[in-house]
Amino acid sequence: MKKEDFSALLTDLYQAYNPEYVQYIPQLVEKYSSMEFSAIDMVLLKYNRKSASYYDAQKDTDDYKHYLIKEYSNGKRPLKDFKVQNETNIKKEEAENRFVEESKKFQENVSQTIESLKNEFSDKEKDLISAYEDKIKELNDRIANVQPAKQGIYDDVDIKIISNYTEHEFKLPNKEAFAGLGVGARIVTSSLDGSKMIGLKIIDIMYDCVSDFNGKPIIEIIVDKE
Repeated sequence: MKKEDFSALLTDLYQAYNPEYVQYIPQLVEKYSSMEFSAIDMVLLKYNRKSASYYDAQKDTDDYKHYLIKEYSNGKRPLKDFKVQNETNIKKEEAENRFVEESKKFQENVSQTIESLKNEFSDKEKDLISAYEDKIKELNDRIANVQPAKQGIYDDVDIKIISNYTEHEFKLPNKEAFAGLGVGARIVTSSLDGSKMIGLKIIDIMYDCVSDFNGKPIIEIIVDKE
């Protein structure tokens, strides 16, 4: 299989399942040169899992993977327009964007308020504020240089929680607490507004040692409604 055809195949796969990894396609092409089947198998095993709401049994077969290699080797791209809509990730991204925008507005309002108040202060009060700000900066610098006394057991692992339940946004414990549980573990939580109790269950756990190009293993924990 030519490298450009292999690159097109991986690009279409990652565009569908995880666009953030498209930037690593050149490294993948080199790493899996002459091992195209293994690369495709790895991507589909990771993303087309049976616990996913968009699981496709056809894509879980060796015949389908060989079909992709044949089609892309002949210059065809059957996956070019294939998209996977992960509602959980979309909602998470939207919430993160809202939080960033609201934080920026809050910081701008605080800065404007402080500047307007400074004009009403006496010189002595301004000197006190300046001294206070210097102390805060010094304290922040000291905190930034503090080293943790003990390394956590998950410091060298990236933990991701993937939810197939998208009816309500809900509260979850920290990722480290989740990682200590196993498949079948049940979690009782509530919606973010506290109006609804939600029962969840860990339905799958994947320990991925090859996808992260920074060399950091990934633990993916998949939950769904109980």
